[in-house]
Amino acid sequence: MVLRKRAGSKRSSGDIDGALADLQMAMDLGMADTPDAVLAWVRIQQNNDRWAETIPVLRQTLVQFPAHVALLTAYARASVRTQDREAYEEALTKLKATEGGRPLALVMEAEVKYEQASARQDQALRDEAMTMFEEVIDLTDRLATPFYYRGRYLAEKQRAFKDAIVEYDKAIARDAD
Repeated sequence: MVLRKRAGSKRSSGDIDGALADLQMAMDLGMADTPDAVLAWVRIQQNNDRWAETIPVLRQTLVQFPAHVALLTAYARASVRTQDREAYEEALTKLKATEGGRPLALVMEAEVKYEQASARQDQALRDEAMTMFEEVIDLTDRLATPFYYRGRYLAEKQRAFKDAIVEYDKAIARDAD
């Protein structure tokens, strides 16, 4: 825990390499808080657009912590960014099998489908994504992403801007980012 705290201070002071080194030491110790150290290391790497470097570390950590939802989520996101389809499918399959991970897996799948549909102008695929977002809301209404996409859909496809604002407000209430 001390190494993670020191790494956070180093990162905040601009010493990214020092922060990564401290987090690497924390990960190498293999303590019970290893997932927290890995997630902190992953965030720094991803914030510096080093997504590909995170995949092997996440994969290795998931051997020891196979049902850790935050690690699986980070693994899935890194897989999307690096276009590693095999890792993405593996992460989603494992996420769906965890308690609490199914909504996150559905959100990620729906996001990818919605973006693909937008790029291809494929209304059927967009509708499939929207159905998945509705399923997520039925499972839990704590996630912002389904409401964001609901608002986006209303604005882009139905020109229902006032309704879109209501959905965006719901998303902001859950996560201001």
